[in-house]
Amino acid sequence: MRPIHVIGGGLAGSEAAFQAAEAGADVILHEMRPARPTFAHQTESLAELVCSNSFRSDDWLNNAVGLLHEEMRRAGSLIMRAADAHKVPAGAALAVDREGFAAAVTRAIADERLITLDRGEVAGLPPADWTSVIVATGPLTSPALSQAILELSGELDVSTARCLPPPSHLTRRDVKRVLLDLSELKFCDVAGLRALLALRHAHVSQGRHFTAIRIPPRVRRVMDLCGIDDSLVPRAGHLKLR
Repeated sequence: MRPIHVIGGGLAGSEAAFQAAEAGADVILHEMRPARPTFAHQTESLAELVCSNSFRSDDWLNNAVGLLHEEMRRAGSLIMRAADAHKVPAGAALAVDREGFAAAVTRAIADERLITLDRGEVAGLPPADWTSVIVATGPLTSPALSQAILELSGELDVSTARCLPPPSHLTRRDVKRVLLDLSELKFCDVAGLRALLALRHAHVSQGRHFTAIRIPPRVRRVMDLCGIDDSLVPRAGHLKLR
């Protein structure tokens, strides 16, 4: 049986790899650090917490997050096992010692005989012979993989917004007008809209006229709800935020 490839060694990727191995599947867990560091990570440990060390409320009787914690514990979650073993005082919340927690997850993955840890970047869409793939890279996805996901899915969100080409990518310096064709854009969230506005601002500040064309109705609806109706449509003249 071919292995399951899990891309990303964060919380979700580590849990997915562990559960698949526990079910008897061979797993290759791909983590780009330390070969390809990020601006937020400080170590090469799996499941490193880069923001808060809190898992929020652990009250499973009165809080939905706490209930999810309890369900994960009963399902044999590696993440919850490591969190419980390295929790620190935080009232009704579940907070952990960052280093101890990440070390415990990393050790558990290393000890699992059915998991092979591949320390290298997956710089694009998975090869065709990877028949079972889980992409669990989150908001710190590498630029190359983010670009591939954006091109495949047509989704502009928090994980792919940074892949929009900056003005410096123009091959000609005498360009005075930029038309951004959004016809293949299937989804755009607030992070994507911010990226589009930032891209427009960058071009306008360099003396170019910037216009988005062929905006799909679903994307236009999101823009209208966010009050962005005069900056990215063909009839735009000025930025207006309601």
